[in-house]
Amino acid sequence: MSLEDIKKKILADAKQQAEQITKDSKNEISNLRKSSEEKINEIKKKNTVKAKYEAKNKARSILISTSIEAKNEILKQKRTIIEKILNSSIKKLENLPDNEYKKIIGLQMQKLQSLNLQNIKIIPVKNKKELISNIANELLNKKAQIGEETDRIKGGFLVESDQTIIDFSFENLVNELKPQLEKKLSANLFKGLNE
Repeated sequence: MSLEDIKKKILADAKQQAEQITKDSKNEISNLRKSSEEKINEIKKKNTVKAKYEAKNKARSILISTSIEAKNEILKQKRTIIEKILNSSIKKLENLPDNEYKKIIGLQMQKLQSLNLQNIKIIPVKNKKELISNIANELLNKKAQIGEETDRIKGGFLVESDQTIIDFSFENLVNELKPQLEKKLSANLFKGLNE
């Protein structure tokens, strides 16, 4: 074999090896590409599922938060309505005709009697001194001193004694009854509304 033949043989073998290496490389690249695409698709699928799950949770969280805010706003509006009604009731009590006003003051004076306080002074609401004085003299057997009128309270009277000051105003009366009144008002006013 001549040198030229050896060269040709080496070149032919090299060419064949290069073609085989190129073919193998192409197959390997194709397999890597296929494997990578499968992994990418699997990752995309997992991320899509994860993103859908996270989006669903976020939407649920937003829905719950919005629902709570809406319920709180409804409760706030209900409370505002009830407060307006209670304030309106206090004003109506203040402006009752004398005979009805006397009944309420009489009930308050009976509460006062049960306390057995000594040296009491009754402070009537403005413009009701005579009416309250008459009831006090009748029910308390003139044991109470009547003080000057006040405009610090809404209806009723205050009582000062050696031990304490007691608020027998209509505002305080309504506040004492407030828990019961709120339940009844809520049941009647908002019957059938979703809470």
